[in-house]
Amino acid sequence: MSRTEWILGLVLAALLIAVGYFAIAYWLGPSDLPVTVDGTVVAPTRAVEVGAVPTPAFVGDTALLAFGLAQQEIAGWEADAILLSAKATFPYGNALEDSREGRSNWTFTFYSPAAAQVKTVSVVAGTVSVVGERAVEEAFTPAGVGGWRLDSNEILALFLEQGGEEFLSQNNVSTLTMALTTDNESGRIEWLIALFGDQTNRSLTMTMDAGSGETLEIVRN
Repeated sequence: MSRTEWILGLVLAALLIAVGYFAIAYWLGPSDLPVTVDGTVVAPTRAVEVGAVPTPAFVGDTALLAFGLAQQEIAGWEADAILLSAKATFPYGNALEDSREGRSNWTFTFYSPAAAQVKTVSVVAGTVSVVGERAVEEAFTPAGVGGWRLDSNEILALFLEQGGEEFLSQNNVSTLTMALTTDNESGRIEWLIALFGDQTNRSLTMTMDAGSGETLEIVRN
């Protein structure tokens, strides 16, 4: 899959989440709105009495922490299994500090060259589940995870410094999507990060080296 296709996919995913959110908001009303995170429904944050301890509406992990859990699940699958991609979406309603710290629910896709199969697992609030497994005809050439040095919180900090903060200040309610890809023409592991303005329909997408943090491409729409 080309970089352009990844970028378009990220923006489309963010757009669908934004449209879905406002459709649900209209249907249920603001006081009863659930927030869906990768298929998991959690209650939105509500006002609490003074002195009460609020219950977090969302619990997530950084990408590398979640990857460690996913590896444990995949350990008994195929000996040659290697990471193909990782994805996460931070929908509107997610705690701002979680977004800025790169914490989310993650979906990891692993590839076995010998079996010609891919297996996808999700890590939701520390719980790992198998999403699916299927055969593939295309032969992938993913880079080894040894080149993945920057966690989601670290790469997100660089993204915010290089235009993300400005985008958030200008677009207010936004959806953040992150994807880590290992099967790239560059031979490197790359982060693709996208912000979509739910109310402005504007977007900011960056492709960054997951090893060095170098910004490879910036697309603004």
